[in-house]
This record gives sequence, C-alpha cells and structure tokens, in this order.
Amino acid sequence: MLTAVITRFATQMIATIITRFTTNVIAVVIARLTANMIAMIVPGLTANVIAMIVTGLAANVIAVIVPRLTANVIAMIITRLSVVAAAPRVRGAVMAAPTVAGMAISISASAVATAFTAMATTASTIGSATASVTTSAATILGIGAGTTGYRVWDQNNGSR
Repeated sequence: MLTAVITRFATQMIATIITRFTTNVIAVVIARLTANMIAMIVPGLTANVIAMIVTGLAANVIAVIVPRLTANVIAMIITRLSVVAAAPRVRGAVMAAPTVAGMAISISASAVATAFTAMATTASTIGSATASVTTSAATILGIGAGTTGYRVWDQNNGSR
C-alpha cells in the first residue's frame, strides 16, 4: 500500500513537474524564438519589401517621367529651333534698309538638317541614359546599402 502511494505520488509529482517545466520552458523558448525570429525576419522582409516597392516605383516613375520629359524637352527644343530658324528670315525682311539692302539673312536647309540629326542623336543618348538610370535606380536610392555600404565611391573625388 505504501509502495502504491509513493509510486502514485511520485508519478503525479514527476508528471506535474515535467508538465510545468515543459510548459515554462516551451513558453520561454517560443517567446525568445518568436522575438528573435521576428527580429530577424521583419527587417529582412521590410528591406526586401521596401527594395521591391522602391525599385518598382522607381522603375515605373522613371518609365513615365523620363519619356514624357524627353518628349517635352525635344518638342521644346525643336519648337525653339524652328522659331530661331524662321526668325532670321523675318528679321532680314524687317531690317531691309539702305545699309543692308543687299544682305540676305537665312539659314541653309543643310544647317537645319544637321541640327535635327543632332537632336535625333541626343534623343538616342537620352534613351540610353534612361536605361542606365533605371538600371542604377536601386543604387541611387540606396537599396543596395547592405551590400555596398560605405564602399560606394564618391564620384567627385574618388574617396570612400
């Protein structure tokens, strides 16, 4: 009888102690693990999400702004060039006076064609620059800070 009581008491005590101990240890481990996992996962997730959003945003914004800007700038330049090309002829006509009666002011067609060729080349260069900016947007916006960090060179003087 005494053996049965001691055995039952010991069994229940051991069961209770193990259960309590296990519960407390599990609670502590899970809490610590959760805190550590969150501390590890959230910054990584945040960095990746921010990188993804900013890159997507940057790419989309650049994709929208640069072509529009390019188109507007080229349109403005062409308009200005057209006005400048047309203006001397008008001035030549207006300036007609005895002292400049024989002077013909005009811009040759070849000069205008050369200017338009130069603008087409500029547009191509701007297109290449747009691609370059899109490619380097992540670096420009500091997305790669974790991998590049202080190793990014100052382009002004080449120092770190």
